[in-house]
Amino acid sequence: MVADDQLTKEDSVALEKLYHDYYSAMHKATVKTRSQMDELRRSAVRDRQKEMEIGNLYYQEMQALRKGFGDSLAANPRFATIARLRNLFLNYREEKNAASEAMYKELIEYYEEDVFFDLYNDYQVDFVYTWNDKFITLIQENPSFITYPEYLFNEYYDDIQVTTSADGRLRSYRWSNLLLKNCPEFTSFQQYRTDDGKVLVNRGEELNDDDLVKNIHVLDADGKRIYLLEMYAKLGNDRSICHYHAEAIEGDDITHPHVFEGKNENEDFGVVYDEKLWPIHVFQDDDWVMKYDEATRTIFVREYEDESKGMLSDKYKSYVFDGEVFKLSD
Repeated sequence: MVADDQLTKEDSVALEKLYHDYYSAMHKATVKTRSQMDELRRSAVRDRQKEMEIGNLYYQEMQALRKGFGDSLAANPRFATIARLRNLFLNYREEKNAASEAMYKELIEYYEEDVFFDLYNDYQVDFVYTWNDKFITLIQENPSFITYPEYLFNEYYDDIQVTTSADGRLRSYRWSNLLLKNCPEFTSFQQYRTDDGKVLVNRGEELNDDDLVKNIHVLDADGKRIYLLEMYAKLGNDRSICHYHAEAIEGDDITHPHVFEGKNENEDFGVVYDEKLWPIHVFQDDDWVMKYDEATRTIFVREYEDESKGMLSDKYKSYVFDGEVFKLSD
């Protein structure tokens, strides 16, 4: 018997098809409307009334598609929480747009640019953090989110990243708070499943909101399962860091096993570099800064050509896991 908040494999396939059909229909309607508008605008005399009619029909069609999609979600009890997530995202966008409009009207008298945007940011911060709390609460109240396909979270909220371990027991969430002035802040937290099946949330102080989790590798060692998180963050002044962070799920807690030889307990293993000199900040492909090979349980790390400048070389060191720690290979 499948619980109402759990997705079966068949559910996931049906859900993916539902999303595909929905977005295909939206794309088709958009292409048709653009074609009609282009044809009208090529006329010698512009018919604005006709343009408005086409625009209104397009809006009605979009509304009907959204309603039909929402009804399809609601028809399956195991999609109920997904529908709730979708509605939260859609409501957030509507609330954010309405709040932005209200802010502009209230602050328009302060339209010297520096003062205006400082005040606008104060309003924006309060609104965004209130919404962030809503989203985190929603995740806490719905343990089944740990099983949902990652694309469900990417559809509705800008710049959200969801990364899940291969065994499905650890999931990382991170999103931009969308502050103005090109100065974004981020929110990060984790969802994890304990040995006895509980799904909990980690918002611990050890989590750096600026860190983007690119991948979560699973490493079994001495009866313990270790999660090796590949992380990336900007440090400012063109400096960035790629690093590995180790975690384990023990009891109801997230712990931080000491697996990097030569590092202090809880200390990560990473490389700080200058993005101008090494613009590709990935963990794989030809231009990697660090990368992990699961087959040999080895971390490869670029050596510095000039550490003071954050300049990397084509040489690298390899650190092999010996069952307890990653050790520098001869």
